[in-house]
Amino acid sequence: MASERRNPCELARDFPIFADLDEVSASALLSRGTIQHYHKGQPLFDEGDACRGLFLIQSGAVKIYKLSESGREQILAILRAGDSVAELPLFDRAPYPASAAALEPTTILFIPLHRFDAEMERNPRLALAIIRTLARRMRTLVD
Repeated sequence: MASERRNPCELARDFPIFADLDEVSASALLSRGTIQHYHKGQPLFDEGDACRGLFLIQSGAVKIYKLSESGREQILAILRAGDSVAELPLFDRAPYPASAAALEPTTILFIPLHRFDAEMERNPRLALAIIRTLARRMRTLVD
């Protein structure tokens, strides 16, 4: 797949969460990730699981969903290439508030929590850039 052959700086441009991040910082973070392939229906994580890291969708689609007590699935969001999954648990360390699974064959750049933390400690600009992006998302929800 062409996206797997691109360097981390090129990949960073695909993810709005890194919009405020300079190329050197983006490259440092993304180079800490690994490519993972998911088949249709394969879970990324389940509601209540401990946060393992950041998932960046390179191709395919992921559903974010919750199950009711009766087992009925409620889809909260469908995310596609360029979207990030599970940013908030990176910061609050709470378990995943919902489940995520691939809707189709999906390629993810996964950055493990310990690698993400190490890069944030090394480079505070990373934290500021992501906070700005999350603040813009919150503002959009409020508006």
